[in-house]
Amino acid sequence: MDLQVERKSLETLISDIARRIHPREEEYRKLSKISNELTRRAHREAQARRLDVQPVLVGSFARDTWLSGEGDIDIFLLFPPSTSRVELERLGLDFAKSVAGGRGIVSYAEHPYVRLVEEGVRVDIVPAMRVEDASQRKTAVDRTPFHQAYVKSRLGPGLTEEVRLLKKFMKGIGAYGAEIKTLGFSGFVCELLTIKFGSFLEVLNAASNWKPPTLVTLGDEYSGELSSHLTVVDPTDHTRNAAAAVSLENYSKFIVASRDFCAAPTEYFFYPPKLAPPETFAYGQLGRHLVAAVFRSPPVIKETLWGELRRSASSITRSLADRGFTVLGSWIGDDESNCYICLELGELHLSPWERKYGPQVYNEPDSRRFLEANTSRLERGPWVEEDRWVVEVRRKKTVAIEVLSETGGIGLSADIIKSYSAGEFLADGAAVTRIMKSGAVAQSFLAFYYRRPTWRPLANFLGQ
Repeated sequence: MDLQVERKSLETLISDIARRIHPREEEYRKLSKISNELTRRAHREAQARRLDVQPVLVGSFARDTWLSGEGDIDIFLLFPPSTSRVELERLGLDFAKSVAGGRGIVSYAEHPYVRLVEEGVRVDIVPAMRVEDASQRKTAVDRTPFHQAYVKSRLGPGLTEEVRLLKKFMKGIGAYGAEIKTLGFSGFVCELLTIKFGSFLEVLNAASNWKPPTLVTLGDEYSGELSSHLTVVDPTDHTRNAAAAVSLENYSKFIVASRDFCAAPTEYFFYPPKLAPPETFAYGQLGRHLVAAVFRSPPVIKETLWGELRRSASSITRSLADRGFTVLGSWIGDDESNCYICLELGELHLSPWERKYGPQVYNEPDSRRFLEANTSRLERGPWVEEDRWVVEVRRKKTVAIEVLSETGGIGLSADIIKSYSAGEFLADGAAVTRIMKSGAVAQSFLAFYYRRPTWRPLANFLGQ
């Protein structure tokens, strides 16, 4: 890609975005005050308990790659390597609760940690093992201090600004965050890409030409299995793909966005415009319909919830398709209270009759099984078309909402099924109205409806 396109305009844009995303001095003071106080509290707690625990500040604040208005704090409590996994969970969680002053909420990743909000700032206090080398790790989080040391040793003040630009770009195109809700690029991967290519623009220039499988190394050979569309070698553990969470869709989205930005840079890549609802949604006309299940969020952590929402939506999609419905797309979302699983369909009602094609008549065993299996629902036939058996049977269910609302045959996850069964099941206008009432999910749903990259807006898509 030609990065010389409209150089002056590009430089002005980059400079403006960099200024807007750089944290203000008062933000630095606030986060420094909170992190210093919690770290001192952790030191005092370790002395009082006579435990060899070392508190370490890690993450984007510690590396100065955080964005204005989005600062959070990560404090790791490093226990001696002789600590067992059981002890780490028990002692580590109790220790973290004390550091949080009893105000934190226990959350779970590989093992429990404590999350609290201090003066509006999210703080994670995470027990981990203190090991000499990342290869000696006992838990997945044990490598984080090595990530911290590696990135700090290679990021100067200039590169931290480049990382910020890449993070904001990833956020703007909807590809930032390794959590299961997004399946995108983590902050660590953004840092590694910036270190590798030297600047935000050079990362985009490289990504514009990516084709799978893409391998990114930082001077060391990869000793893991090269089976992913994108592999970014973890420089602290050469067997690990730091970009393993990045979905094929987000990998591809980043390639397209990089090409588009290099060709025509605008602030839409960083600050996507607000989408406005159309005057009339195209549901209920021209063979396009929407069905929605809206139900209370079950009492599970977000990471678990989004994994189960994805699996449940996939099961519902298969169930409707297997029954003969045309599934045009699916969308999931959640707000503070509810979960949403929506599907676009080609029809809300099916004919009561279904034609089923069986095996070739030469295959006697399979022919017998096919005919016996369809006897109870047989309406016409069986007959032979060319060399295959054909029957016409009566469908068990012909209404999409009825299929959507059943809990026995659509493969819902254990955590979701109880809330789902007590939910609302809506179609077309009623479904849209219910979704748009929630401001937390409206923009996500509109992005699904329009199916257009936010950095390529059309006038009638944009709010005023």
